[in-house]
Amino acid sequence: SELRLQISTTIRQTKAMDQQERTQQPWDDPGLLPPLPILQQTSSDCGVACLAMAANVTYASALYVFDELGLEQKRKGRAVYSSNFRNLRDALRVLHCPSRLRRFTSWSAVQGPGIFKVDNGSRYNWHWVYATRDSVHGLVILDPLGARYLEDGYNGLDSHPLSYWTPKGSWICLSKNP
Repeated sequence: SELRLQISTTIRQTKAMDQQERTQQPWDDPGLLPPLPILQQTSSDCGVACLAMAANVTYASALYVFDELGLEQKRKGRAVYSSNFRNLRDALRVLHCPSRLRRFTSWSAVQGPGIFKVDNGSRYNWHWVYATRDSVHGLVILDPLGARYLEDGYNGLDSHPLSYWTPKGSWICLSKNP
């Protein structure tokens, strides 16, 4: 449709600008610091920040996709920019990022990048975090609230054990061969 073409063109242009901004990151050199999370800007936009990390775009680009999908509006019983699995997978599709839902069994079974629904202490709400695995740091969970959770620890940085988070049910697997 015309809207999809407009979003796709805008995202392509923004991705090109993002690549110029991100040409050399500290984690591009093995042995250096693990990646930092993209931070959420409100109490309910953790999905926007996770989308940005998953698609390797800026927060502003991810926010634009959420806006175009109508998630910037307050919906019955839901906060502005709050999201569910379907919303995130729709946004990933717009950004040409293949995904599938997988049932969470354990952190050790997670081999590729993904977005995880974790308990935030509320009966009716949850929080999204992004996780990726690399050869230097193992599994790294990036929390849009600002913390990193590392499988193998990282000598006093702002990292915490993986046991801090327990995913609820399914997760969004981003690998091409999930």
